[in-house]
Amino acid sequence: SDGIDPEDLPADDILPASMTTKSWIKRRATRVEKGNYEGMNTEIDTLDDFEPEHGDLYNMRDADPEFNQISGDASDEQIQAWADEYWEHMRTTHIAGGLPADISMEDFKEEYAKIYAVSEEEKESQILFWETHLVLEATGDGDHPMNRKVTLTVRLPALQRETGLTDDALQYIRELCGLRINTNKDELKLVCSRSRNREHNRQWCLTVLYDLIAEGNKEYPSETFCFTPQGRKEPGTVPESAAPTPASTDPPAPEASPTQPP
Repeated sequence: SDGIDPEDLPADDILPASMTTKSWIKRRATRVEKGNYEGMNTEIDTLDDFEPEHGDLYNMRDADPEFNQISGDASDEQIQAWADEYWEHMRTTHIAGGLPADISMEDFKEEYAKIYAVSEEEKESQILFWETHLVLEATGDGDHPMNRKVTLTVRLPALQRETGLTDDALQYIRELCGLRINTNKDELKLVCSRSRNREHNRQWCLTVLYDLIAEGNKEYPSETFCFTPQGRKEPGTVPESAAPTPASTDPPAPEASPTQPP
């Protein structure tokens, strides 16, 4: 079957103390412990030489002669020629994607700007912002603990517009999250580095967010609620499994037992 079976992944490493200790109780590292650029080069020189299986990943100047044409010593004419070649490549690519074959370069650049422009309305409607890390180690295996860390920032007002949560439900989510809320920006921040697989950590953040949305609507139900993990639904059509409703606060009166006096 397609996809990755979590059982096939290697076991997660135990995170170092530097990533689990609260920042306010950490001892400040000395200059020797921080290291320096010279020390990093010395460490690299002590490692065995190796040839990556799929070629040199980071030094593209050796892998691609055309890329090597542009450097810090390149003239303005060389840089402009490289830019013109790039734009021609992009124009050809977009023509293959449906743009008119006779579109001029000037018109293409205007159309290109329109295609990838982000309007103020789109910026305002953005809800989720992802942050990941990429630490390139000397050994090149890409398994640095920081590479697994995922940070999800959620703009709560935009989340309320998208899901149909009530003001009380949104405030309830703020109270549940506590210090994870940035009160100045009204944003929620979720961080996960539990799994060695970054995508699993991303899924964990989304699962927590979905649970918070469902919990807020469960505590303060809304007729305008329209959110499910599978996508937006029409208000009033969200199934109970995706938007559970709270039980009645007034339990039904027990029936009188025939063996007991009323």
